[in-house]
Amino acid sequence: MVTTLILGGLYILYALFYAIFTPTSCAVTFPVALLSGLFSLGVHSALKKRWSVRFGSLVWSGLVSGLVLANGLLHLALTENALRTAHLIFLVIGAGYLLLSLRMLIGLITVTVASWLAIAWPWLSLSTWQAAGAALLSASTLSLVLQVARLRGIQNLQTLSRAVESRSRMYEQRATHLETLIGIGHSVNAFLDLDALLDHVVRTLQSGFGYDFVGVFLTDPTGDYLVARAGTGEAGQQLVDEGYRLIVGEFGLMGWVSRHHEAVCVNDVSQDERYVRIGPLDTTQSEMVIPLVTGDVLLGLLDIQAAHRDAFTDDDRRVCYALADQVAIAIRNASRYEFEHAQRTLSDTLYVVARALSQTLDVSEVLDLILTGLGQIVGYDRASVLLRRDDVLETVAARGFPPNCNPLDIRVRIKPGDVFQTICESKEPLVIPEMEQRSDWEYVEDLPPARSWVGLPLINAGDEVIGMLSLVRERPGPYTAGEVALGGTFAGQAGVALHNARVYMELSEAYRQLASLDRAKSDFISLASHELRTPLTLVTGYSNLLLEEPLLKRNPAINGMVQGLSLGAERLQQMVDRMVDIAEIESRSLQLEFLPINLHALLKHVVSDLEEALIERHIDLRLADLAGLSTIEADRAALDKVFRHLLMNAIKYTPDGGEIRVTAKPVSYDLYGLPEHCIQVTVADTGIGIDPVHQQRIFDKFYQTGEVSLHSSGTIKFRGGGPGLGLAIVKGIVEAHRGRVWVESSGHDVRTCPGSRFNVILPIQQPAANYIAGETGRDALPNDDEDTLPGI
Repeated sequence: MVTTLILGGLYILYALFYAIFTPTSCAVTFPVALLSGLFSLGVHSALKKRWSVRFGSLVWSGLVSGLVLANGLLHLALTENALRTAHLIFLVIGAGYLLLSLRMLIGLITVTVASWLAIAWPWLSLSTWQAAGAALLSASTLSLVLQVARLRGIQNLQTLSRAVESRSRMYEQRATHLETLIGIGHSVNAFLDLDALLDHVVRTLQSGFGYDFVGVFLTDPTGDYLVARAGTGEAGQQLVDEGYRLIVGEFGLMGWVSRHHEAVCVNDVSQDERYVRIGPLDTTQSEMVIPLVTGDVLLGLLDIQAAHRDAFTDDDRRVCYALADQVAIAIRNASRYEFEHAQRTLSDTLYVVARALSQTLDVSEVLDLILTGLGQIVGYDRASVLLRRDDVLETVAARGFPPNCNPLDIRVRIKPGDVFQTICESKEPLVIPEMEQRSDWEYVEDLPPARSWVGLPLINAGDEVIGMLSLVRERPGPYTAGEVALGGTFAGQAGVALHNARVYMELSEAYRQLASLDRAKSDFISLASHELRTPLTLVTGYSNLLLEEPLLKRNPAINGMVQGLSLGAERLQQMVDRMVDIAEIESRSLQLEFLPINLHALLKHVVSDLEEALIERHIDLRLADLAGLSTIEADRAALDKVFRHLLMNAIKYTPDGGEIRVTAKPVSYDLYGLPEHCIQVTVADTGIGIDPVHQQRIFDKFYQTGEVSLHSSGTIKFRGGGPGLGLAIVKGIVEAHRGRVWVESSGHDVRTCPGSRFNVILPIQQPAANYIAGETGRDALPNDDEDTLPGI
């Protein structure tokens, strides 16, 4: 457009030249030149305001060429001078250089030559006109040559420019790819979290290469499936959230790559019959799948997709292949760290939960610990503890159930071949990766459908399946072998803990019932002993009066009956006295008055009272010389009962002709709260002995070691019967003196009579003058089952 401006100016100057220097011919040439200049200026203004550059160039070329041609032809026709052909020659040569279209140039040359011939036809016979025509033809040829050379030069420049631009883009792309590769290579080793690593890889690849989709699919622990673990865009996030899975070795390019462990790059998926669309990725035109392999182990696949054809170059493939090797190593390292960290965490959790389980016997607390611990060890969406009751499984605890569902109301009838029956038979966990595989699965109304399930057997100490732990996942992703193994280990501990808690609960209930019965029995003893005293006193008093009545003495038959009545009353009185003693001991109301007493004198008195029984049974009772012993602080009446019961017990279980030895010695026992200075009294017999199984329990009230049929009503007869209160009274009184009593015997044998040794330890001094049984005594002493004293 600048040319039109210059050309317009030149034509105006040309018009002025004609007007000044050739006034004779300016009548024609001056107006033509002036009009041409003004026309050129008008074209310049129009092109500048209305048309685009490209369209304006074509219009300008046509108008300028036409204007110059018209001026040249007009001058040639008006002047009839062959030299005016020079204007046309300059036009043709200039057009060959300036015009960008070969067709326009040929058209211009054709019009110019034809017009020149039309004007010069009358004078072609003249040499000047012939020379001018030859010059015009030569100029036309030269113009065509210039145009062709110029166009080829322009084409070469354009080709070179495109090549330079393409090479520049290639180098920039390669630099970007290398920068991406180096960046990922440097950063992947810094990630220890697998999900964070994969997310970083796919996002960096997409931003660095400009692909439409980049995803990573990893093999699951079974090695049978490829699971979407990371992906770009909404489609990638959808695949990950849905847990999209592909079977290894089947379907699509990824199936082919996972089977052959070879990368594949397809720049037009419509031409590859292996291609199968993946979920929401429906705009794919090109796809490249690279295996992530370490050694011979397939870790997963790197999938890259583009929405246009021919998206991958050789450089892209080389860079992505190299990147896949680095990513595979990083995945292996992150997986190992994640596995080891998970194992440590799970081991710690398992230890903590197992320890907590072993420290509680409360059933509800055990159930809560089971579900809490499972949630930390094995992920689940909902879980329940089901225990077997006959042919029904009852839910006793649950987690993760919706608010509108009460899982404790769920009861499942056990059927042949169902999941619980299978678990009972194998005593192993049962895994169902896909619930669609079980047509017999019973879905509970209002519960979200289960996608995968595992049942863990609860086995008690007797190797019996008492129930199971039911774990459900509502999202895709089956339980792995590692999760099942950890869950099985935990379930084994949970089963024992739950069994122990249930047994403890049952024992606690039984203990409460026994304690209630024992209290009732104690209350009965207390009540009976007090209620029997008054009528027994009357019976005893009247029987004694009758024995002194002279009239009755003269009647032997009646006198014998009264004597029997008196003996029965005396026996019943002894029974009531024992019941009163045991009631006072148990109610901690036994009043003791500690005074210095001589053990030797006390024992001689007791022995003398039993002399008649010893003579009757022909038993040799020998009391050692105890005159050298120190006096002790004790309640004389209470100790009289202690040794009387011990000696009567020895007489009862020693066969006729046997021996009983009573010895005593000073001892020092400063352990377990016993005073330092004590006296040990031992009553040894040659009787039938006591089985070690019963040696602790014979001191319990009402405990009998023999069969009931062998008991009689005699108190000194061999193996005679009794209420079983004597040794209980002995223990209560001795412990009330802050002492100890125990028995030693090698066993029970009626024929060999191994004998027994009853040992009583009594402190020489007491801390207070008065003492109530049960306030210290036993509370300050060790348990009966502890081996604290010789022979115990």
